[in-house]
Amino acid sequence: MKGLAAGLLLFCVASATAAGRVPTAVEFRAAYCARIMQWSARQLSSDQNMLERQLRARRQGRALPAQRAGLSDETLEGMLQRTQKKAADEHAVLEKLRKYLELRIPSLEPQALRAAKQRADADIQDVADLNSKCGFQCMHGPNFEACLAKKCGGKDVLRRFGGCRDSDWLVH
Repeated sequence: MKGLAAGLLLFCVASATAAGRVPTAVEFRAAYCARIMQWSARQLSSDQNMLERQLRARRQGRALPAQRAGLSDETLEGMLQRTQKKAADEHAVLEKLRKYLELRIPSLEPQALRAAKQRADADIQDVADLNSKCGFQCMHGPNFEACLAKKCGGKDVLRRFGGCRDSDWLVH
């Protein structure tokens, strides 16, 4: 987590320094994806905490919203396991992006890095809008993003998000 904080600090400092070279398409995408993965990791952490609280409450005999929604313990356990795996995978991608960008950011043009961040922030807002529109219909399934795309639209933004999770395009 310290490495993530250092990477974020480096990103912010670089954005405030003098102009550098224009990022390559891979560097721009890495900056965009770093922002997406940071947001996604926070969301997954929140989801994981909520699921753990629900399971703990059930074990103590208290009813919570998931219980009232008719979700079995097995369903909640499966959701928690998928969330934990996805969080671990995304943290690994985020670390890979951080390492890639760490040495490059000081030499990159700050306006282009801000543009990558702004594009990511706009896409994050679009996904949040999709989620609030019909995320409840998709939250219990195995593939949340595929369900959102099918029920709510937003295939392009979800494709960009998914492209960040598969970091095979990142070359060192």
